Amino acid sequence: QIKSEWKINNKKFYWDISIPANTTATVYVPASNENVVRESGLAISESNGIEFIGWENNRAAYQIESGQYSFTSEGFKIQTPVPFVSTPVFSPKDTSSALGDKLSVTITCKTPDAKIHYTLDGSEPDETSPIHKQLFSITKNTIVKAKAYKPGYHPSIVTSAQYDFFDPQKNGVRWELYRGVFKRLPDFGKLKLVKSGRVLQIDLSELEIHDEYFAMVFTGYIEITHKDEYTFYTSSNDGSKLYIDNKLVVENDGEHGATERSGNIKLSPGKYPIKVTYFQAGAGKVLNIFYKRTGFERRIVPGSVLYFEK
Repeated sequence: QIKSEWKINNKKFYWDISIPANTTATVYVPASNENVVRESGLAISESNGIEFIGWENNRAAYQIESGQYSFTSEGFKIQTPVPFVSTPVFSPKDTSSALGDKLSVTITCKTPDAKIHYTLDGSEPDETSPIHKQLFSITKNTIVKAKAYKPGYHPSIVTSAQYDFFDPQKNGVRWELYRGVFKRLPDFGKLKLVKSGRVLQIDLSELEIHDEYFAMVFTGYIEITHKDEYTFYTSSNDGSKLYIDNKLVVENDGEHGATERSGNIKLSPGKYPIKVTYFQAGAGKVLNIFYKRTGFERRIVPGSVLYFEK
């Protein structure tokens, strides 16, 4: 977590910040000059992990490394900040339904009197986009995006929801389960199959499987609708590999905690073989597969584009 807590007391500014590991941040401390800013009672020049990088709107800007910081400042000008509109919330959020179903979707915002603009084609909404006023229905694969506006406020960030409709007879992948103690992905041809089945997405959460010491293979076909260069990602704990069209696209093997890696592949419209291999050593199993193409957000590979047969 990134943590931030500030207060003004007796015309002195106090700001406690916590920056997590493997992270850097840029912070802007209100100040009349660089000499009035201190961190944990020390001058900035005497503090570790802090670099002064300039001034912006009566604020001293610093690049800071991971760690905990306690900034203080005096002689600053208080500027009334412009608030942001709260991020819109979808109900339901990111849902998969069988073909023929109808989903009723609503979008809400905690900021009173904010206007929520939305799109249904995956494009970025703006103030010319339709305004959400009531429930609306979705019956096909749709990416809904929303952004809220209110005069005197900064607009909210854009948020999205993904609604997918699948055919349970056609959509999904096959999986195979093997037992063993592994430090890297095994040669599955030498292992004895323990269990197999079908599942909508390449995911472990819907499967009743062991918590540790197992390996799995997911196979099927992925449908591509646009010619483009695609980026695929695997997030896994422990090792995994992703193959598209029988080519290794993402290498994420080895015994490790939750780790994400990515790879690119150029694809034209059609259905391509997809295979994911995975093994789990200790507890804490994780396996998620994402993809994106030019101009579109990264999204989890939905069951609606996965097929048992070509």
